[in-house]
Amino acid sequence: LWGGELVFKNVELRLDVLQEELGLPIVFTRGFVQELKVYLPLANLLRENIKITLSNIEVISQTPTQWDTAKQSPEKTPSGDDGGSTKAGTPTKGGSARTMATPGEGEQEGQQGWVRTMLQKITSNISVEINNVVIKYITEQYTSSFSWKSLSVTPTNSSWIPAFAEAEGPHKSCFKVVSLRDATWCLDANDSHGRVAFFEPPLFNRENV
Repeated sequence: LWGGELVFKNVELRLDVLQEELGLPIVFTRGFVQELKVYLPLANLLRENIKITLSNIEVISQTPTQWDTAKQSPEKTPSGDDGGSTKAGTPTKGGSARTMATPGEGEQEGQQGWVRTMLQKITSNISVEINNVVIKYITEQYTSSFSWKSLSVTPTNSSWIPAFAEAEGPHKSCFKVVSLRDATWCLDANDSHGRVAFFEPPLFNRENV
């Protein structure tokens, strides 16, 4: 950690969290990352990019069955406030609610604003690279496979030159270059056993964006 680099090997993704966050009408059956590497320039966070690299990823999903659909849709009980409770700060009869400024409150707000600006500057300059990815979607009739060799997201300045840059303009715009290399999409028919018996030519093969 003090050397500025964190490395995680053989990371199994939590499929329930992946399912909940994406909210797609599919069921994830496998999520695996062979290596996750995070470079933290601890001595120079305000001038050097944090770099996140993920390598050798496999994600497999399939169409949901009736049992999967019931499992993903638990009944939710509505939550309500107790009608007899009194909310803080609510004016009472014959009076009014007032807020009092505490000593040093303005100074604390100034410090929080500075910390927020610093964190925004750091996070907007994070560099991400995702290498060797295979994503499969399996149904009874076919198997769809999408893969790529490298996907990178690189912070740049307004001239699209890689740099540790601050947000610019009245809207505080950040600039990033996204690069995709060797993207391939295959769509193959399954046999009666759910396996691909014959591989069709890719719909597109090793395309770069």
